[in-house]
Amino acid sequence: MIFIYAIEHGIEAVLLLKQKFNYQILKELYLVCQLIIMPKKIIIIEDDHDILDMMQYILEDEGYEVVVYRFAALVEEIIQGRPHLILLDERLPGKSGHELCAEIKNNPGLKGIPVILVSADSKIEQIAGNCKADGYIAKPFDLTTLTELVHRFS
Repeated sequence: MIFIYAIEHGIEAVLLLKQKFNYQILKELYLVCQLIIMPKKIIIIEDDHDILDMMQYILEDEGYEVVVYRFAALVEEIIQGRPHLILLDERLPGKSGHELCAEIKNNPGLKGIPVILVSADSKIEQIAGNCKADGYIAKPFDLTTLTELVHRFS
């Protein structure tokens, strides 16, 4: 009953009921509603403008919230972004994707977030395995491959 109310009236309306219900129940309900109502967030780190724009367009069209970086993001920025998935180009200015991936996987606040490496490097499967990436996409790729992999990991 409360779930239906939340979906019909929004999370804010449910929070107004705080005075009538147990606070812990409402807190849990709020978190569940966020999962139901809020789109999953994907961070894309890619320096090629055309590829980045295409990935962003496709994933937003699929209903995801997309945050983009055209350079290697700081781990702290990624933590603050709280993504459900990270798509990470291997060749970035300043820091390689596999280096950033290793940092992410060694960070207690991020290690559970799936990371997919994206690269034209012929050894991308090996590179992804070495840095503990959850998957990889070889460039050039088709849109079906991208969306299927994103759906699987998000």
